[in-house]
Amino acid sequence: MVVLTEASVSYSVEVVGNNVDIEW
Repeated sequence: MVVLTEASVSYSVEVVGNNVDIEW
């Protein structure tokens, strides 16, 4: 696994938010 960076975490949160349709 790659080390999570602030950018990757933010991107992941955006993707999850869009898929689940939840505002973070």
